[in-house]
Amino acid sequence: MPPAFLQTARGHINAILTAGKPVPHAPKASTKKPKPTTSATTIKPTELRPDEDEYSYIFVAFTNESESNLYIYTSIDALNFTLLKGPAFEPPGTLIRDPSLHVLRDGTYLLTYTPSWEGRNLSIAKSTDLQNWNFTKSLRIPELNYPDITRTWAPEFFFDPVTEFLHIIVSISKDLNNFRPVYFTLRSYSTDGTEWTGPFEMPGLNEPGCNAIDMFVVYDEKSNFAGWGKCEGPCLTILPDGKTYRIYADCYDDGRYIFADSEDLYNWGQNFELPSGLSGFVRHGTVVRVPTK
Repeated sequence: MPPAFLQTARGHINAILTAGKPVPHAPKASTKKPKPTTSATTIKPTELRPDEDEYSYIFVAFTNESESNLYIYTSIDALNFTLLKGPAFEPPGTLIRDPSLHVLRDGTYLLTYTPSWEGRNLSIAKSTDLQNWNFTKSLRIPELNYPDITRTWAPEFFFDPVTEFLHIIVSISKDLNNFRPVYFTLRSYSTDGTEWTGPFEMPGLNEPGCNAIDMFVVYDEKSNFAGWGKCEGPCLTILPDGKTYRIYADCYDDGRYIFADSEDLYNWGQNFELPSGLSGFVRHGTVVRVPTK
């Protein structure tokens, strides 16, 4: 039986899925310096009145300058991000593309990421302070059940509040034209985040020709769905007002990192570039809303 987050017909949980189509030749990190952007200084996105003592935001990403270094930013309004540390983590002998962050109940930070352009592994690292990281383990797509897989890209955490299971959803393919998502599950959420089972198929998303990558799943009680254009690496969070959604995406083809707002997940406002020099510098990351301690 599929997990609760896939049993939408039973009303256990409804998920928003955003997935980007892979391009025939995905570009590797540019060695060019990011171009300064001024568009963000002239925009007027959703007016924010942050409840400063309740939530803040953490943004983890790699950059145009390096596929092997993790950069970490923080914000109180989900728009203006300040560098906490960068580089914050350089994994031993691998890349660190497409990082995704999750906070365990004990305050430990888990990071999952793409370690290579080709291969069967995704990687996991841990930290207690967001600034000092240790590689923890790799999860492997087994040859027995998946003999033709050559690419394992863009792992993304999803915590199911109904079952309290933590999942990692990752896109796998034998080439650049047949991506589909599978997932791993951390059955005992209170553990140290090292014991995983899987991979498991995602019914409804594993048919031939699906060819979608960079899936991001969030809990939503209202059965809403949103798709997002041609950019890659979408992620979604809720703004400080508690009701407005913000989606971020990496438009790497023209060197922009954009965001847009919505109150219903169907109708989206104009997209803008991230300010403070982040657009054109950061690549495919994840913004996480966390309680302020």
